[in-house]
Amino acid sequence: MKRDMHIIRKILLAAMESEEPLASVAGIEPEKFDFHVQLLQEGGFLQCLAQESNEGSCSKLTPAVVIRLTWAGFDFAESIKDDSIWHKVTAQPPRSAGAWTFDLLQYALRYEQRRRLWFAA
Repeated sequence: MKRDMHIIRKILLAAMESEEPLASVAGIEPEKFDFHVQLLQEGGFLQCLAQESNEGSCSKLTPAVVIRLTWAGFDFAESIKDDSIWHKVTAQPPRSAGAWTFDLLQYALRYEQRRRLWFAA
């Protein structure tokens, strides 16, 4: 399965708004939700309950539940919540890199936010 930054965004924004643990997000298949929640935990953006169970030679993801965002998770969620900035930045993949890495996406989002802040009419 591939990492999808749009799914990452949906999960983080839903978790930021939720008062309760989050076991799903509308429009995201359960397997994709579990996979991306575990990626977000590995990246230090949230705390979750999830485990891998070994069946044969492959690992199978078990259902994940988001407990809460971390400090870094809240910071990143705040940086991606503006739809106009998100769509402007993600409308096209970066020219030289070919795809969004997390660091590149974060840089582009911050650049656009600063540009709007400093050059607002």
